[in-house]
Amino acid sequence: GAGYVSLSNSADIIDRSILGVPGAPFSLILSRSDDFLVYNQLMLYNFRNNRHIRIYLSLVQMTYDSVDASGYLAEPLGADDLPRVLLQAGIGDSQVTTISAEILARAF
Repeated sequence: GAGYVSLSNSADIIDRSILGVPGAPFSLILSRSDDFLVYNQLMLYNFRNNRHIRIYLSLVQMTYDSVDASGYLAEPLGADDLPRVLLQAGIGDSQVTTISAEILARAF
């Protein structure tokens, strides 16, 4: 949702949007997901410990930044051209933290 909203804002397709449980960057959210546990076990066969997996995910994130919602920043907007985006962050969410919602909010 966030990538679509940020890319379509320059084309004036979307006037207002709501992002429920938003977050970025993807590498921060990925390692906190319950679905990542299986991938984590597979990665431990190739890496020494979880610290090396975090470094690897951070390196992969650099290639993903150009299409990630927090990596895409449009040209500076005037005061009248600000997009209307409501970010609904879940306080106490164990998978998508509020700090990842704050990172995404700074991208808009």
